[in-house]
Amino acid sequence: MGPFNVLLRSHIAELLGVDRKTVSDYIEDSKPGGKYADDPVPEPVGYLDSQAPEGWVPADQRRPGLRPFWSPESRQDWLSWRQNHPARDHTARRAARRAS
Repeated sequence: MGPFNVLLRSHIAELLGVDRKTVSDYIEDSKPGGKYADDPVPEPVGYLDSQAPEGWVPADQRRPGLRPFWSPESRQDWLSWRQNHPARDHTARRAARRAS
């Protein structure tokens, strides 16, 4: 599977109605010891890698700095995960801080 028919962090954010930073937080908080470690977000199927011949690497070949992607079939998994967790949208909080 190449990175042409995939979900990126921005697609997940749009799907969940949050910003990309929130999705990044969900991913980070799903790591061992994190807030969602017991119920982590869906695992990416791979990572975009401009140095790889196909432009991506499988999830088990992850290196720091690569952008994760998910299969389109994971949409429902993300929506199910989201239903089990409260909203955390940083956009509203940032706007409120700027206004004050």
